[in-house]
Parts: sequence; structure tokens; C-alpha cells
Amino acid sequence: MKKVIFLFFLALLSAEFYSQTIDLKWSDQFAFDNKADGFFDDFVGSNSTYIYGKFSNLALSPRKQNRKIKLVAFDKVTMKKAGEAELRGYGKSSDKEDYDYYKTVTLNKSIYIFWTKKAKGITELYVQSFDSKLKKINGIKKIYELKSNKKEGYEKLVILYNKDLEDKMVIIKEFPVTKDNENLRVEYKLLNPDFSFISSKQITLPILITKVRRGFFSSSPAESIDNIIASYEFGNDGNLYIQETVKVSEEERKALKKGEASVYPHLMQVDMETGNIQEYRVKFPGKNTFQFSSLISKNSIKLYGFFSDLDKDAKGYDTHGTFFITLDNKTLKEKNSKFSYFDKTFLDQLYAADKENQKKGKGLFKSKKDKASDDESIDDNYVIEKVVEDGEDILLFCSIMRNWSNTVCTTSSNGGTTCRTYYYCTKSNVTSFRLNGKGDILWAKNLDRSITYNRWTVYDLNVMRKDNNYYVTYGSAFQMNAEKKNRRSTKSNKQLTDRLEYAVFNGQTGDFKKNEYQINTINAKKADKKFVKADGIQVFDNKMYTSCVKTKLKPLTYISCLCPPVFYFLYLNGISRKGTGYFGTIAPLK
Repeated sequence: MKKVIFLFFLALLSAEFYSQTIDLKWSDQFAFDNKADGFFDDFVGSNSTYIYGKFSNLALSPRKQNRKIKLVAFDKVTMKKAGEAELRGYGKSSDKEDYDYYKTVTLNKSIYIFWTKKAKGITELYVQSFDSKLKKINGIKKIYELKSNKKEGYEKLVILYNKDLEDKMVIIKEFPVTKDNENLRVEYKLLNPDFSFISSKQITLPILITKVRRGFFSSSPAESIDNIIASYEFGNDGNLYIQETVKVSEEERKALKKGEASVYPHLMQVDMETGNIQEYRVKFPGKNTFQFSSLISKNSIKLYGFFSDLDKDAKGYDTHGTFFITLDNKTLKEKNSKFSYFDKTFLDQLYAADKENQKKGKGLFKSKKDKASDDESIDDNYVIEKVVEDGEDILLFCSIMRNWSNTVCTTSSNGGTTCRTYYYCTKSNVTSFRLNGKGDILWAKNLDRSITYNRWTVYDLNVMRKDNNYYVTYGSAFQMNAEKKNRRSTKSNKQLTDRLEYAVFNGQTGDFKKNEYQINTINAKKADKKFVKADGIQVFDNKMYTSCVKTKLKPLTYISCLCPPVFYFLYLNGISRKGTGYFGTIAPLK
């Protein structure tokens, strides 16, 4: 009897452990081949009914990849194909062989495909439009041009849109900077969805571009039109917002404290009707700011990030808390500011289940002041990955990101040395903060995890909301409830692809529960097995989307092994492969 009760208890425990709070649904199987529709690239946008995927050739170089392009509309619920548009590479007279694919913009009622074309000394911008099911509305037409030559300089391009402002769009051009300490000049054109002009202005920004900074943004002699200097946002209040990092003046530099940053974020608001510019400097006495960002709504501007207090850390590196600032939309004047400091008690509680992050401040040769600063600060490599507004409050979802590299050199028998550098990104923790409208930290919670990716700068946190709960997916290389990160607790290769780890955070308390979604059934056939990668998930309209694509060599490729040069050529060419795949939707259970 005791044995039966024990087994029953284990069954209940197992059911609780594997109970799911999310649902993953897969589409029917798709076939991929360069000779047919190509391979899936990415989801490029969505509207209320459809999500749009871009398909292109499987190739090593982007230029060869985009020799064939198709856009496909999928039903957002079933992921069934609802429409498609063959854009290039299908043997049609309108194949755009001289054009380069630039961007897809998905609005509520129309889809716009932008192309660029090189002419003598200029880059021309073209657009074509489709309805939501990808039936053609208007053919390709030229709408803009940019100078693109060494003599006159290289103008840069930005295309913005806002679905909340009746699908209006903005085309922005950065003029080339040819002199040292020259102000950045910008032209913008506000457009209706039919590309009729609403307003157009040229403005000079209060940003001085030095020779060193100009060189920093020069990637090659034939510069990319995307290689912009500032960052731009089309706000819900109808204004254009420009953000750039600027240097203090020589006079201001003399007054800086030791360790105080000589560069700071600079926010500018442009009234697109008048061209009037208002500014706000994100710089505060005795503090350095990190991870600055903004949330712009119709009636408010919220600025947030982390800061370092120079009185605590003279070097200005340690992260001592969060800052939260609200600005007036009309004047860009500060309405409210709050610097919320961390303390040892707060951080001991935050990292109670994460001994690794409690080790900060334990150095043997540190001064008392340095140890105190460490005890009251978090890791300097934290990045804010996702921000969610909840009324006046905001929730920050953060992780630690460390980019690093390893160079391996080998010596051949004749004494020649060959070196190769491998790039890695180690992600740790999922740390969440809830700030109220005054900037106070209502709660903070930390989830311990770690994973290393084979490339730099990987953002792998994704968030969706249902009622008062926040569902967060993330990558983790260790068992979900492992107490220590070591070889024994490492997930197997099968577990890494067969389980999706996620957590559900309560919005009021911050309490969370880890969980895993089992991707495949135990008896699933190898051909039917699917996988989900945390860094391959995209979120559109509060729902997560993913893809599972498997490729393999075609049979004829193996026959070419009889002739190594032919095999090598085919092996590096996309025509040697074919693939199958599925598209998935991830949503909270109803």
C-alpha cells in the first residue's frame, strides 16, 4: 500500500513539474529548396491578421541570398499560408535584377517593399505596395535618392513608420559630414500611406561630429546607406525623436570629477511641422548613466536605465541603481526624476538563490570603500533587453551579457602559423525590476541561468503578457533546478533542443515559477522531431513566433564525392541542399 501511495505521489509531483502554462502549435510541414521557393529567412512584420515571412536563397553571401526573394503571409492563428508575392528571381520581366532588397514595412492595410538601385554617384530608393494578402496594389516606383560618391560624400537613410498614427511614415536622410566639428544635418519627409507628402524639412542638429567620430562610422569606401550616426524614433505624439551620444565641451571637461564620463546621451525632439528642436541632456552631477532608453507615448516621455554614483565608486563603473525620469511632451522639461539605490540587504535578497552573484565585493586587496560599493551594486555587464508598460509602471527584464573571444593558433609541419578567432557571448540571469510612475522600485527578482552562444551580442529574452502574468523565454545550458553550474548539471544536446525553458512572473509581486515545455513526444519519430531555440523567437503583438528548419545534402551531392573539386563547390553552394520546416506559435494557455 505504501508503495502505491509513494508512486502516486511521484506521479503528482511529475505532473506538477511538467505542467504547462504555455501552448506551442506547429504549422503543416514546408519544403525548402533554392530551385523552388528558397529557404525561410525571418519574420519581417505583422498586422492584426497576418504575420509575414521572407524567403530567399540559401547562400553564404547576402547578395547571392537575395537573388531570389518571396514574401509569404501566414494566418497568425493557424500559420497556414494566406498569400504570397514573388518579388525577385522567378524568371519574370519585372525581376529587378538591378535592384537590391532594402526593407519590408508592414502596416495595417498595406505592405511596402523598399528597394535601392545604384546609379552614377547616387543611390535611388524605390517602393512597391501590396495589400494584406500580398496582392499587388502599385508597381515599383522611385520615391527618393541619396548622394553616394566619394567626392560629395555618402548620405544615409532611415525609414520609420507608426501604425498608431494612421500608418504615417517618415523618410530621413543624414547628410554627409565632410569637415571636422561640423554639425549633423538631417532632412525628413513625413508621408501618408499613399506616399503623398505631408511636410518636409531640413534641420541642423546640435550634434558636432569630429574627424575621429566620422571615421568611426565609416565602414568602407562605398559606405552602406544604413550606417547612420544618430538613432531615430517616430513617437506616438507625432514628433520625431533623435538620440545620440555627445561629448562635453572643453570647459565642461575641466569641471568633471574623476571617473565622470565625458560623453552622455542627448535626446532631441523635432516638431515635424515647424522643424523646431528641443533638447534634453541625460547627464547628472556626480553620476554616470548606463543602458539609457526611452518610452514615448502620446502624453508622456519616460527615460530609464542604470547609474553609477561617483561618491561610491570613484571610477564610475559600478551600477548602484536605476534611474527613472518623466518629461513633458510639449516642452521636453523634466517633470519628475528618481534615482533608486541598491543596498546590501536588497541585493542579498535579490541574489539569495544565486551564490555566484553574491561573490561580488569579496576581493582580498580591495579598499573598504571599494568593497562597500561592490556590496551595493550589481554586475556592470547588465543589459536591459525588454521593457513592458503597465499603466504608469514599467517592468524591466534584464540579463548579464559578456562578449569574449578566443584565438587558437596552429603550426603546420613547414613552420607556418595559422590563427583563428572564435567569438562568444555568455548570457547570465533573468533579472526583473518593476518601477512605479515615480521611479520607486516596487520589486526586483532574479532568476539564475547561464548559456554561451557562438557569436557576439545575443539578445535571447522574449516577453509576452496575459492578465497579470509575464511569460519570459530565455536560453539556459543547465538543468532547470540545478543548484550548481557544472558538467553534471549541463543539459544534453537533446535537452537543449527538445525543451524550451521559460518562467512566469507575477506582475504584482514579481514571484516567478520556472517551467519547461517538452517540444516532442517521447515516441516521436526522428523525421517528425522539432526544436525551438530561445534566441530564434520573435514577438509580434504579444505572441511569440518561431521556426524549425532542417537542411540536408541532396543525394547527387554525395555522388560528387568522386570528384573532390566538384563536391567542394557544391558543398559550399545552396543548391546542394534541401530542407523541411515548420512555423510555430507560442502563447499562454487560455
